[in-house]
Amino acid sequence: TCTGTPIQFTITVNPNPVVNQVSNQTYCAGATVPSVVFSSNVPGTTFSWSRTNEAIGLAQTAGGGNVPAFTATNGGTTPLTSTFS
Repeated sequence: TCTGTPIQFTITVNPNPVVNQVSNQTYCAGATVPSVVFSSNVPGTTFSWSRTNEAIGLAQTAGGGNVPAFTATNGGTTPLTSTFS
């Protein structure tokens, strides 16, 4: 048997956050793309993201927090698309 002083502590279980949807965006080459700011139904949520297609002008292919602002680039003659997850 165990003897001694019992301890008490609290366990907090937070809800699963859901990121609020970000609309699709279209920019012309040379335009400044503003930072994409993520939000959630749970205050204090932190975000990680990744993307496809490096040719759009954003040097980072992944990051934490919001997507930073960048200048859109397109060295070709057809539209470029990049998907962020």
